[in-house]
Amino acid sequence: MKNSHAVTMDRIHVVKQRRVNKVGMNAERSRMYHDEFFHIIAENVGDMIFQARLAPDCRFEYVSPSCTRITGYTPDEFYADPLLAGKCIHPDDHHLVADPLVFENERQGKPVEVRWKCKNGQWIWTEHMISVLRNKQGEPESLLIIARDIDERKKAVETLVETQRFNATLLENAPHAAVVINADTSIRYVNPAWVKLNGWTLDEVVGMKTPYPWWPEQMRDAFAEGFKEALNQLTGKGEVVAQKKNGDLYWIDMNWDSVMVKGKLQYLLINSVDITERKNMEEALRESEETFSTAFHSSPDAMAIINVKTNKFVEVNDSYASTLGYTRQELIGHNAEELNLLANASDAARMKRLITEQGKIRHEEFYYRSKSGDIRIWLCSVDIINVKGEPCMLCVAADITERKKTEEALKESEQKFATAFNASPFSISISRLGDGKFIEVNERFLDDKGYTREEIIGQSSKDFQIWANQEEACKIMETIHSHGHIQNEQVQYRTKSGHIRTGLVSVAEINISNEPCMLVMNSDITQQKLAQEQLRLLSSVTQQVSDSTIITDPNFNITYMNQAAQGLYGYTLEEARGKSLNIFNAKPVSHSGMMKIMHKIAKDKVWSGIVTKKGKTGRLIACDCHFSPLYDEKGQLCSYIDVQRDVTQQKEVEAKLQEHKKLIDSILTTMTEGVLVIDSKDNIVLANKAFSDIFHISKRALQNKKLGDILPAERFFDLHKAVKSRDAEKNTLEFRFQSRGFEKIIICIITKMDSDRRLLTFIDISKERDEEEKLYLTDRLVSLGEMTAGLAHELNNPLTGILALSQMLIGSGLPEEQKEDLECINSEAKRAAVIVKNVLLFARNKTDVTGCSSINDVVMDVLRLREYEEKASNIKLVTKLKEGLPVIPIDRGQLQQIFLNLISNAEAAIKEANRPGVITISTRHINSHVNIIFKDNGCGMKKHVLPRIFDPFFTTKEIGKGTGLGLSICYSIIVKHGGKISVKSQVNEGTTFTIRMPVVTSDR
Repeated sequence: MKNSHAVTMDRIHVVKQRRVNKVGMNAERSRMYHDEFFHIIAENVGDMIFQARLAPDCRFEYVSPSCTRITGYTPDEFYADPLLAGKCIHPDDHHLVADPLVFENERQGKPVEVRWKCKNGQWIWTEHMISVLRNKQGEPESLLIIARDIDERKKAVETLVETQRFNATLLENAPHAAVVINADTSIRYVNPAWVKLNGWTLDEVVGMKTPYPWWPEQMRDAFAEGFKEALNQLTGKGEVVAQKKNGDLYWIDMNWDSVMVKGKLQYLLINSVDITERKNMEEALRESEETFSTAFHSSPDAMAIINVKTNKFVEVNDSYASTLGYTRQELIGHNAEELNLLANASDAARMKRLITEQGKIRHEEFYYRSKSGDIRIWLCSVDIINVKGEPCMLCVAADITERKKTEEALKESEQKFATAFNASPFSISISRLGDGKFIEVNERFLDDKGYTREEIIGQSSKDFQIWANQEEACKIMETIHSHGHIQNEQVQYRTKSGHIRTGLVSVAEINISNEPCMLVMNSDITQQKLAQEQLRLLSSVTQQVSDSTIITDPNFNITYMNQAAQGLYGYTLEEARGKSLNIFNAKPVSHSGMMKIMHKIAKDKVWSGIVTKKGKTGRLIACDCHFSPLYDEKGQLCSYIDVQRDVTQQKEVEAKLQEHKKLIDSILTTMTEGVLVIDSKDNIVLANKAFSDIFHISKRALQNKKLGDILPAERFFDLHKAVKSRDAEKNTLEFRFQSRGFEKIIICIITKMDSDRRLLTFIDISKERDEEEKLYLTDRLVSLGEMTAGLAHELNNPLTGILALSQMLIGSGLPEEQKEDLECINSEAKRAAVIVKNVLLFARNKTDVTGCSSINDVVMDVLRLREYEEKASNIKLVTKLKEGLPVIPIDRGQLQQIFLNLISNAEAAIKEANRPGVITISTRHINSHVNIIFKDNGCGMKKHVLPRIFDPFFTTKEIGKGTGLGLSICYSIIVKHGGKISVKSQVNEGTTFTIRMPVVTSDR
């Protein structure tokens, strides 16, 4: 029999054995729970997860189901063929995943981008995270690989880069000036054509807000109102004056359009064309010009003319009077002393001294007292001028009172900055950029570093070895020199006591007394870093998965967040633990929405969808969510796992693509020039509305067409030759183009965008050329008219005597032989008088002969006069007169003269052709004009004759059969009545004259 001590020991042994068995069972249950936990994560994440054993043989131990969705291969295929993954990776990328540095712990935790061939043969981009698992001896035993499909992201980025390159090329090569203005009026972008036009560079104007320096100073208030109206209208056009960087003024024709996103103005696009030459041409046609008085009185600056001898005001403009609160009558005839205008007695003496010593005053400040007693500060300039033989002072002043107040406000702002500097909870220092010596630090800096102000001021960080890592210090200085600032850079620094702490540093470059300095702000995050180190000890798989993973209890209260989730939402685990999962939702989930989610989970064990989430800062995040339940060993619901992937960047890239497309559409819509982009095979890539309008081709007709289909090479040989030329980056050519009965003059600028594409810009200059020719011919007619008027007057006197004497002698009793000679003299003198009359008519032709005429009535009257001549010459007359034509503002007699001249010329041309002739006269009513067309089938005119037919005294007829004034007089009458005459002619086929006259409007 055992003694009592032995029995007791046996019982203790049995109890211990039961406890060991119970502990083993609990450990087994815990292990099973965690296995199921990680299994659910691996089964639901969007990434591919591989676990491959390296020894004793290479094989896959686990492959996640997501491999089938991404690559097309099933997990069983990977288990059956251990080399399948190597076959799928692109040969050029093998070295990235087979890098021996992975096994040396130098590459672990760094993503690797490789190309992967799917089962269907398609190549996709993937991002791999490779971790090495080692045995107790530290030897590599297996690999944990997490791979992500990044193909869509890579393609979206490539598409965005290509779109940006295309947009930049199009804007950089556009011939017109383009500027993009943000909704807050700041300048977003200007193209090279804009820079070339006015002299300011992109770096000088980017970010600049109204008023802009290219707004002329005297017009800025009006421009500001007009700019507000333009922002409200969103689209429009107009002609305004602008000012170049060198001060020159010029005219521009502006077209603007807006880009809206969700009904909100994003930016305004303005296209500008320099129309200074056109404006100067229009200005040359005007007879009136502004006088000095107009400029003086309309000037926004205060201007006054003061007699030097009497010091009395001779003249003041409204700005001068209104600024001081007086009327002009109250000031003129009085001097400044009488009205007590100068607030400081010393100012009068200073003004007199400057005038005496220098003879002028430039930009001096004087204090003036207004009528109400307010003191105003004026910036004055004075010059000595003569007015009616008296020396006077021309004073020009600008009121800078408000500017002075602004300067005072700036000083007050600097004082506030100093207060904020010293009261800031962040450590702040200011040091010189050149030698790094401290010139100012705040109290928090001294507390943080442990030094006194006397120790730190005048010394540099190197003197105290504040930077714990010199490599970090050098890197920061390089970044400051290259970029001018640093934002939230994590660095280590040393305190006076020698402790190494971690800070979050931001650095900005500032100027103090025209010396470059650094403003350094540091926030101590040492404790935060320690907390982060503790959180890094979470499960390796959960932490390495880049997707955000959140675990909640059955009531959706957060119990765990991985590092990815904390980085995504900005909450730490301590901040989020115990709070509802709804804190991450941008909008609360409705009851019906939650019921649908729970129904889906009950059916499929997982719910998936794209949900808009919200971070701690309020930033909205687009997430691809997978929501799954987790059950314990008893089958009871114990948790929910929410695996989320941030797809915001992908959505933003897509949004940027849409924004760039809208920008291009806005540019093309507002451009007045035709734009055509073709590739290396002459396929049309892009065409804007202006191109369709110039060539009268619909946009649908341009689809899937080549350049030769719409602009045939046989008609546009030079254009095709220039397009094919590879010698220059830019070619320019001019050609003529017949469209709907009108000839257009087109300038084409061909720009090489890249190796495959060409940008063709078409500019219709027909109107400008027509105006130039019209002005040139009008000037010639005016000059010749003045000369011929004098000549005609001189000839009229002797001709009158010859006609009177010859007529008197014919009636006397002279012999018949002498009478015949006298009749010949009289006849030739009459012919000379007719020529002189035509010359006077040409010289004196003016629009002061008032009257209105019916075109059809005048045509029929002229045809009745020429009826006999037409029958005798075997000429057929055809009339196509439009009924109900409105009258035109021209005297009936002058209109008869024009029609008779054109019909006579047609008869002469038909006689010269020596064949049966036809003269066709047509009238038409087109908008606010009436067209009269005279067409004959006569001999026609040669090409070298056509440009000169309206020149005075030019004629192709024999000597004695024409004066060369007929068409010149017709042209002069038509042009002076606001009309236009054009001619087309072909040798041996005939000639067509077209007259275009304005109709009488209702307000005449």
